This record gives sequence, structure tokens and C-alpha cells, in this order.
Amino acid sequence: MVDENERISIRHFPDFMQKQHTLLNEEKGILPLHEAVEVAEKQILETSLQSCGPTVGERQEVADLLGISLATLYNKMKKYNIK
Repeated sequence: MVDENERISIRHFPDFMQKQHTLLNEEKGILPLHEAVEVAEKQILETSLQSCGPTVGERQEVADLLGISLATLYNKMKKYNIK
């Protein structure tokens, strides 16, 4: 979904993303796509990891559900500073 100028704007994102004002382009209210993807990816990782414990086996289950390898999960956790 895009606006009349064929741009994705902040109103196209869920509320939790709209509240992250630090990522907004204050002048136009538009998130660059790479930032929007990162915000969504971090939120999905945090939500998924909250449902599991800290063991490798439990994190492997999360990685499997997300369709990524355990190494990729750990790399993304490091990227987003998720413990």
C-alpha cells in the first residue's frame, strides 16, 4: 500500500512502529525502507525470543520457526543488541 505519490509513509505501518519517532523523517513523516525493515525485524526477533528460554535448544526452535539458522539468529541478536 502506498500513498498518492507512490511512497510508503508512516501511516502504512503498525502503531508500534509509528511511535518510534526517532526514525521518522520529521519533514515528510516517511521511514526509509531499510529502517522500516530493521524496526520490524527487531520487533519480530524480540517478540519471538520472549517466548523462549535462554538455552541453545530453545533458541534453535525460534530460529526454526523464523526460517533462519541459529547462527543467523545470533548474528541478528548481536546486530540489534538483543540479549
